[in-house]
Amino acid sequence: MDELFVNTDIIREYDAEDEELENLFYSYCAEVDETQNEIKVLKENQNRLQSIQKVTISSCDSPEKSITCDNECICSTLKKEIWKLRMEMILKNRQIQTLKLQLFLIHSENDLHILKRKRLSEAHSNKISKLKAEIEQLKMAMLGTKGKECEVCKQRIINKRYQICQIMLSNISIL
Repeated sequence: MDELFVNTDIIREYDAEDEELENLFYSYCAEVDETQNEIKVLKENQNRLQSIQKVTISSCDSPEKSITCDNECICSTLKKEIWKLRMEMILKNRQIQTLKLQLFLIHSENDLHILKRKRLSEAHSNKISKLKAEIEQLKMAMLGTKGKECEVCKQRIINKRYQICQIMLSNISIL
């Protein structure tokens, strides 16, 4: 019986852990959505920067303007911005991959918990049925023992009566 209580405690622990993992799963899903939205914004920013860069370079290259453009300065700042955005994109993609991996692990752990819970409940039911069978065997053994004792007691009583009768007959024959 103690094992049943221990196993039910284990099942309760697995249920709590399962609920915790489910909460983690949903929080990771929300985080993945946020990260994907950030990536969309970063891509839009990169597209804007590229279009600005094209406009700036084309305006600097036009012969109509007499103002000298500092192409190197503008290009270097734009390149730095693009590089920063690419690095952020790479970082966000890595975060997404990490979160997807964590989600996969959570699903596999969740499946393991369900499998363990099923195994434990099967083990409990098997153990309970074995104990019930043992109880029935013990009851039958007790009934058989009582029946044998009764037969033995009956036999003793019959033997004592028979012995008493023999003693009485021998006493009568001696007289």
